[in-house]
Amino acid sequence: SNRRPDTLEFLTAFGQRDSHAITLATGEPNRSRRAGTPYCRITWREIVQLAKAPAAAEKAQAQFVIPSIYAACDGRSHEAQRERGQFGMLAVDIDKGNPTAAEVSQALGAVLGPVASLIYSSSSSTPDLRKWRVLIPLAEVLLGADYPDTQKSLFAALEDRGIVCDPALARAGQPVFLPNVPLAKRGGDDLPRFYQSHHTPGQ
Repeated sequence: SNRRPDTLEFLTAFGQRDSHAITLATGEPNRSRRAGTPYCRITWREIVQLAKAPAAAEKAQAQFVIPSIYAACDGRSHEAQRERGQFGMLAVDIDKGNPTAAEVSQALGAVLGPVASLIYSSSSSTPDLRKWRVLIPLAEVLLGADYPDTQKSLFAALEDRGIVCDPALARAGQPVFLPNVPLAKRGGDDLPRFYQSHHTPGQ
């Protein structure tokens, strides 16, 4: 597919327990009224706007994205996304090393060239221990079967430049939490005590 990344709609849900699967991973039937229904969707542009004003949800309700346009009721399944997923973004989770946003951006540029990206601090970040999520829109969708190896190659290239990535995001159905700073990490003015984001327009 050659659809522009800003026209794609990606699977999104709210909290780890937000499952629309008919049968849960435990083998028990899903008694949620959403069982069997498609997931909500979110666009790249909406994610970029969210980074400018992060949500204030508790972790149990925090919004996440799976960077695939496959959003059927089994869309949180790694197997389903490997078989039927079509990915319009790559994703990186950086929880170690305490790099600055500039260092992450420089490493991305060295590996990928002048591409578009969105870097934002995770909800557990502090000024002394910075953690980042990175989303990189793709010019063409990537089949689910190719997604894990592509992610692993990106992680390896970034680690060669000092950026240590969480390997869990190589799994096709792994959630990527979107910009969020819970109320407990905001001041009396409701502003985040620590939050940074950096959107780089590009190819």
